[in-house]
Amino acid sequence: MSTGARVHDIGYRAYDGPRGGRLGAIWWLARWSALRALGRRRGWTAKLMPISLALLAFLPGMGLLAVRALVADQFDGELPVDILPYSAYFGVITVIILVWTAGVAPEMVCPDRRDRVLSLYFATATSPREYLAGKVLGALLPLLVVTVGPVLVLFGGNTVFAEDAFSYLGEQADQLPRIVAGGALISLYYALLGLAVASLTSRRAFAAGGFTGLMLLSAFVAGSLAFPLDLGEGFLALNLFTLPANFTRHVFFGADDMPVGPLVGVFCGVIALSSLVLLIRYRSPRS
Repeated sequence: MSTGARVHDIGYRAYDGPRGGRLGAIWWLARWSALRALGRRRGWTAKLMPISLALLAFLPGMGLLAVRALVADQFDGELPVDILPYSAYFGVITVIILVWTAGVAPEMVCPDRRDRVLSLYFATATSPREYLAGKVLGALLPLLVVTVGPVLVLFGGNTVFAEDAFSYLGEQADQLPRIVAGGALISLYYALLGLAVASLTSRRAFAAGGFTGLMLLSAFVAGSLAFPLDLGEGFLALNLFTLPANFTRHVFFGADDMPVGPLVGVFCGVIALSSLVLLIRYRSPRS
């Protein structure tokens, strides 16, 4: 019995659009991954967390600038600009950065493992290393918004409200590369560590919980070694939760209340170990 159904075309249409090359593929993957993690093509609840955290990251600086705008004219002299130093801002928003990473990093890699689509990526011209580069870049870009962005806004506001904006900008110009470099390294630290933990599981909840638990456990261990056991303040560098802010404060802004050597060693060690885990997890298409 005939149903009248016919197959008209069983072929595939070749792609005839612009080709961006290898770097274009990495950038596309990074852009799509970042937008997806921030809630694109998902419900409003998926967008609520990153938007709220970004606003919270900008809140300390914006609040301080608002106070200066409202009460500066009530002071005979200039209102102090060092109420919230640039070196301390990263420490103030450390919890926000941690929660941001715990929410964004698992979204970068866990769905691909859960849905078993890695083989589809690697069946194209995208290699495991290019896939990994795109995911790292995709995690890094949103993190820069909540690390470098708020401090730059504070710097710009302080310049505007200074008694002599040009003099302030000239005196504080050396702070700009410190802010950018410090924020970029903090973003790289969290991006690599968050992705390394997330690459070990296909469940986003497990990845977020594992990352948060690792940070809190390291804080407990570091505090126990440094104070109750009195083994020295250098062991505070093992606190992965406060390590990025302390590293930036000491290396880029010249703080001297902690030994610099352990901070640099542990910071570089975490980045190296996280990179190694990611390279092993994505060493070949079969992985």
